[in-house]
This record gives sequence, C-alpha cells and structure tokens, in this order.
Amino acid sequence: MHSNHHKGFNCRIYTCGLFCYYSCDTVNEFTETYPAMNDKDKTIGHFRDLAQRSYSNSVYTFSCFLDENEQSILSELDKELHYAGVLVFGGFENAGRCIVRFGNEADMGYPGDFPITCIEIKPVNTKFGDTLTHRDYLGALMSLGIKRELLGDIITDGRTGWIFCMDHIADYIIENLTQIRHTNVTAARQKDIPENAGPKYEARDLTAASERADAVISKLFSLSRSRSIELFKAGKIFINSKTADNPAAVLKSGYVISVRGFGKFIYDGVTGITGKGNFRIKVRIFR
Repeated sequence: MHSNHHKGFNCRIYTCGLFCYYSCDTVNEFTETYPAMNDKDKTIGHFRDLAQRSYSNSVYTFSCFLDENEQSILSELDKELHYAGVLVFGGFENAGRCIVRFGNEADMGYPGDFPITCIEIKPVNTKFGDTLTHRDYLGALMSLGIKRELLGDIITDGRTGWIFCMDHIADYIIENLTQIRHTNVTAARQKDIPENAGPKYEARDLTAASERADAVISKLFSLSRSRSIELFKAGKIFINSKTADNPAAVLKSGYVISVRGFGKFIYDGVTGITGKGNFRIKVRIFR
C-alpha cells in the first residue's frame, strides 16, 4: 500500500489491491471503494490481477478484508497463483476476515507488512458503560459510512473492543467513533490485542459415529444428518476457509469449521472410543 500527495488538496490516494482509496476530510471519500465482489468471476479476476501486478512490478499488492466465501474462492486458485507468493492474514491467528498479500520477502528483498491496524475501544466511564456486542460495534462503524470490506474482525469482552481495520481508515475511526449505543467511548491504536482478550472458545466433548464432517456437525449443532447435508449443498459450510461440498470428508485435528447461521469451531480430534465403538471427540466453539 502506498500513498500519493496531490498539490492543493488535503488528500492522499491509497491503493488497496486493484483499487484506490482516498484519505480526505470527508467520509464520502472512504466509502467510494470498489463494486461489491459478489460475483465469482469478478472476484477471480481481481485476485489474478493482484497477483500479476505484484509479479510484474515486483511490489506487494493487497486485497481488502475477505469474508469466508471470498477466501474460499482464493483457495481454489492456490496452484494458479502460487507463482506470485500468496499469504493470508487477518491481524491475529484464526482471524475470520483476512487480507491476501501477493509477493514475498525472498523475492522483494524487503518485508511486506500487512496494512492492518488494531484499534482498542474503551468506555469513557466504565461505571456507566453499556455491555456492548459485536453487532453494536459494527453498527457504529457502519453509521460512520465505512464499508465492511475495510474492516476485519471485531473482538469484544463486553466492555472493551478491538477492531481490525485497513491502515488508512484508522485515524478516521479514532477521531469519529465517540459513541456506541448510549456509551461514550475513546479509541486508540493498539499494537496487539491483549492475550486474554483474543477469541474466546468453549470446549465441548461429543460422541459421534465417525469423524465425518456431517456426523460431527450434526452432533455439535443438534441437526439431523439430512439437514447438515442440505447445508453442504447450499455452500454454507467452510473447512479451513474453503467451501466444503463433501459431507463425508474426514476432519483432522486443527481444522477450523464454520457453519453459517450456526457457529464456528476448531476440531481437536478423537480422545477415545466408547464401548459401542463411537468416537469421543473434542472441539472448541468460538464464542
């Protein structure tokens, strides 16, 4: 990501992947990003262009934050785009929304830091602050005119929140995010989220007939096997950020599974076998 200063204007142009972002004095400049990438062909073309620009010009190129569906599309291009050097990161381990970077340090000769800023949000007065949810933080940011693709994950413990965003909108958020619901807040850059404020998990022990994805998902979310298969067919299940279309896929320890509308969990593997031959399985559900 780089910036260009224009004479006579208090404005800088930032490039994020294919597209320019204008850091000016008005929120409207922030919201004029690229057309929504809900078309698979456009998304593929976007990734191909970023890879080619990086390789041809020997520069790092970055996307904006990608959701699970866009990351799944990217994973389908692994072999094709390998030549350009592909790395996905969202600001912390197991982030849901991530940026893809094309280019690597070995080829470029210099590090390519991801254009991600972590902002810590705290109530001005903790005594009178509301208990705030992910939806509350996101709603406040949307009301500032910031598009979702400029924002990564939002983590909260109810009192304090941590927002991951593109570098170039960090100052705008810090200056303008002063209230969430009825709570007055302050915002400041944070190098990293505190270790104890990272994603929260709830450990769960299950008993399933096998390690098949549909068997584990059905058991965890109390679904019928036929219902879980419907979710696979609808493209609503992601395994390691890739759309999963095979209900019989065998899960392995460390896999991250997301089921839209139900939740997300880490599969930690088999811990034993019951007397009836079923599998004792451990998972961690994102809270």
